[in-house]
Amino acid sequence: MQKSKKRKVEDNAMEVGEPSNATHTNGNAETSIHEEIDHISDDEEGGVRIGDIYIPPAPKPTCSFDSKGPRLIITHIVNENFKSYAGVEVLGPFHKEGEAFEVVPNSEIVVSRTAFRDSSSFYTLNGKRVQFKEGEVEQISMMKPKAVTEHEPGMLEYLEDIIGTSRYKEPIEKLAVKVEEYSDLRKEKLNRVRLVEQEKQALMQPMQEAVDLLNMTNTYTRSRNMQSLDECKANLAEIDEKLKKIQEELQEKTGVLKEGTKSRTQSLQETKDKLQGKLMELKKIVDEANNCYKLAESELKIYLSTEKKENEKLENMQAAYEKASSALEQKKPLQEELSQSLPQQEKQLNEMNHKIQKLKKEEATLIAEVRPLRAQIEESRQAMSANTSRNKVLNALMNEKRNGRLPGIFGRLGDLGGIDSKYDVAISTCCGGLDNIVVDTVETAQAAVEFLKRNDVGRATFIALDKQEHLKQVYAARHTYPENVPRLFDLVKVKDERVLPAFYYALRDTLVANDLEQATRIAYGRTRYRTVSLKGDVIELAGTMTGGGKQTTRGKMSSSVQQDTSEADPRVIKANEDKLAKMEQRLVEVRNEVSELEEALSILQLTVRDNRTALNKLNIELKNLVEQVPVIQSQIKQQEKKVAASRVDPQQKASLEATVASALKKLEKAKENASEVESDVHEIDEQISAVAGGKVRDLQKAVDDLTKKIDKVNSEMTKLKVSINTSKRNAKKSKDKINQMETDLRDTEKNIETLNNTKKQLTLDSAKYEKELEELDEQINEGTDEFKELKQEINKLQSTENKIKGERMERKNDVGKAQKSLEDCANKIPHWEKELRTLKLEDPQIEGIAELEPVTPLAQHTDEELSEINVEELRNRLTAQKNRIGDKKPNIQAIQDYKAKEELYIRRAAELDEITNRRNEMRALHDELRKKRMTDFLAGFNTITGKLKEMYQMITLGGDAELELVDSLDPFTEGIIFSVRPPNKSWKNISNLSGGEKTLSSLALVFALHYYKPTPLYVMDEIDAALDFKNVSIVANYIKDRTKNAQFIIISLRYNMFEASNRLVGIYKTEDCTHCVAINNEDFDQHLGSLVEDGVTDAVVPIKTEEEEVERFSCTSLYLPSTSKL
Repeated sequence: MQKSKKRKVEDNAMEVGEPSNATHTNGNAETSIHEEIDHISDDEEGGVRIGDIYIPPAPKPTCSFDSKGPRLIITHIVNENFKSYAGVEVLGPFHKEGEAFEVVPNSEIVVSRTAFRDSSSFYTLNGKRVQFKEGEVEQISMMKPKAVTEHEPGMLEYLEDIIGTSRYKEPIEKLAVKVEEYSDLRKEKLNRVRLVEQEKQALMQPMQEAVDLLNMTNTYTRSRNMQSLDECKANLAEIDEKLKKIQEELQEKTGVLKEGTKSRTQSLQETKDKLQGKLMELKKIVDEANNCYKLAESELKIYLSTEKKENEKLENMQAAYEKASSALEQKKPLQEELSQSLPQQEKQLNEMNHKIQKLKKEEATLIAEVRPLRAQIEESRQAMSANTSRNKVLNALMNEKRNGRLPGIFGRLGDLGGIDSKYDVAISTCCGGLDNIVVDTVETAQAAVEFLKRNDVGRATFIALDKQEHLKQVYAARHTYPENVPRLFDLVKVKDERVLPAFYYALRDTLVANDLEQATRIAYGRTRYRTVSLKGDVIELAGTMTGGGKQTTRGKMSSSVQQDTSEADPRVIKANEDKLAKMEQRLVEVRNEVSELEEALSILQLTVRDNRTALNKLNIELKNLVEQVPVIQSQIKQQEKKVAASRVDPQQKASLEATVASALKKLEKAKENASEVESDVHEIDEQISAVAGGKVRDLQKAVDDLTKKIDKVNSEMTKLKVSINTSKRNAKKSKDKINQMETDLRDTEKNIETLNNTKKQLTLDSAKYEKELEELDEQINEGTDEFKELKQEINKLQSTENKIKGERMERKNDVGKAQKSLEDCANKIPHWEKELRTLKLEDPQIEGIAELEPVTPLAQHTDEELSEINVEELRNRLTAQKNRIGDKKPNIQAIQDYKAKEELYIRRAAELDEITNRRNEMRALHDELRKKRMTDFLAGFNTITGKLKEMYQMITLGGDAELELVDSLDPFTEGIIFSVRPPNKSWKNISNLSGGEKTLSSLALVFALHYYKPTPLYVMDEIDAALDFKNVSIVANYIKDRTKNAQFIIISLRYNMFEASNRLVGIYKTEDCTHCVAINNEDFDQHLGSLVEDGVTDAVVPIKTEEEEVERFSCTSLYLPSTSKL
């Protein structure tokens, strides 16, 4: 058979071929060809990818309603030694002239079928084997609402393939699996969250107690703070008021004293100013002597500085050497300790990683075992609840099996196997043992019989499998049967092969024939066989025949296995449930252990990282220390040489020290003279102070301050002068040292000469300073005489001062008392500040506890706030709070433990939310895809069922048909049923219709499907066999109208179909060999009409075909409009 994709030009093209004994079995129709495509490219336009799940686009239409669009057609069929076709016989060509279409280059394909004598066959596409779907037209409409197994498609699957929603099934199933996986994972996360929540709840009570105690303690502390502040405020107000009164009285008395003593102290003050000026001159002489001493001392220090500096360098180097040696000794043990501990920690880290991986593998293994075990338990439960028997006896026996008392019962024989519905009548009629009960041993059968007798349930016949083992060799032997009819036993399908001997025991070698004629022919042949026809006519080996009648036995065996022998008894289910519980418990333990190990692993990783960093740092430091120690030792040796080279001249040193000692001696003498004058001046000051009293004291204090400032300025000036000289010397010394390094010995000699010159100059300066000191001594002696005269005058004034002394002492006592009170208050301030510092609020340094009041520093209350405080109420509150607290101490650890669990709970809850969101997203995608599948399916379904009703009404002229959803809410659960109402009849299920009505219903469905999704070509075998002439004409005309966008090849014996065809292929035999010839119907009618007009009643009609010219042929089935012969 050759197919080509070609461009259609002519609108009306229909080919009809006549049947022969070489054609297919009556009623067989090949409606569509599907090639299984295992790989779908991601690049298909319109496809959608959700993660690793790919949703292919809707299948593209194979053709369109456009009659001139591209489509697939069959050009001809080649038969080679097929049945009665001898050699190679070509049927066709099926289309008109070659110019009626345009062939698309490289689009021709060849489909072939090879058949064998044992009734087996296979198909090839361009030489490669493929699989085709074929069946009877009636079987399309008689499909079950939904497929029972994968290999038996139902009406739902058939329509889904055509509508295109079957592409959603696999993605929906994958999404459902993912939703289940996420649900399991979420369940695990939820269990972990609940576990942490339970632990957190256990810590709630001690945490709450600690929080309450903390809050009470802080409240008590705040109250004590307010009480202390109130007491301090009251004391300070009282003291401030007293101090203010005393200061006012003191200010008043002081004014009176100032007026009274002003005239008396004026002359004394003038005398004091003169003496003070002389004293300043004497101090200048002392300062100059001090400068001379410091200059000499500076020269000595400069001379000794080089040796001292080198010695200091040496000491620093020695200290650095000791420090490096000590650090080296301290860090070596630490390095050794880390070097030993780090490998152990890394080993422990690897062990923990290995253990975690091992536990995760165990977790994956447990998950892989738990899921199928859970599914198995669920299936077993469903199987136990779903498996019900047909009668009271079987129900009682199966109940005993489920209870574990009769585990050896398999079930009713008819329920243990399945057979195609085509052979239902045959096996139900010829096999009376289908109602027997199959058991494993005779003992089980005897126990079952005893149970039936004991409980008076009824009677049953049992087949013991242990007694049928000898039959395995018998039915396993291969035999060839007449006319290639099948053995009924070979058509039985079972899930458990152990029950096959029981089926053979009941069926033996019974053969199934198509009809009674064939059954009779085989039964009474050379070898006698027990046969049964599809209608239930049985011919025994003895020759007796049974069958016929109005009622037909059917339904004793379904098309699929109804009783699963692998069903577990309750004990096995209970054992599996216990095993599942243990596995789930172990799964939870493994997950908890993995979580704990991961936390410990994280801590250990941080420790290892820190230790590794510390070890690397120690290695670097030790390396540097090892390198530094020899370098420092070498530097010490070099510095020792420098120290030895920088030693001073003892004679020069002794000379400079003598100069310093002489200057010091003169300075001390000048200080002694100045000290005597200063003491006399001090005595005069005391006398003046005694005369002037409090007024003079204040003025004298100002004078003393100014004097101190002057002395301080003079001292600073002296120090600056010395510093300037010292800086100059240091600069010169530095310069000389640089020159010394550059010129070596020559510069050293110049420095020695310079030092000698300096020595001479210092000697001259020393003599000059000694002369100045002598002059200062003379001036001091003159000042002493003047001081004696001033002292006499002061004594006179002192007697006057004594009069007012008493009044002054009284005021002084008052001021002293006030000052004492003020000092007492000032002394109490640190005490109260200390008391306030002891008032601290308890702060556990924990955030996130809603029950814990925020801890803030103790408030500094204002006067207004303190004035509003009720002291008595505050004291009562303090007493009550203290009694409530008692000796209790807040349990901070409980709060911290609760906080840790709270953080863990929040983290686990976040993980739960994340996995829940993922699950919800996947579930939303799953629901959206299911909704999309249902929407698309219902849209196509409504179109098809509407067109089905229209087609059936057109074909039957008044009937009605429709496709109905068994479950209107979800069409994919129960499937679709096909209901028909023939004209003038009631609604019926299609299985209850006659042959013609089934054909019309099926054709209406095929035409409705063609309207929804046009198919390029159809091959129909005797679809009009059960139709009357009126329906044949209706179907033929409709098909002819549909050939605008499709090719129909129809095998028919009805002239109504011949007349409507565009091309007629006649099948005839000569010498038992089948041949064919193709003619155009319109050309033949025109030629035949011209013969009738000419009065020709017997003629040889030359018919020119596309390939050859046939001189004569005989076609007895061809319809002629007159009685003339061809």
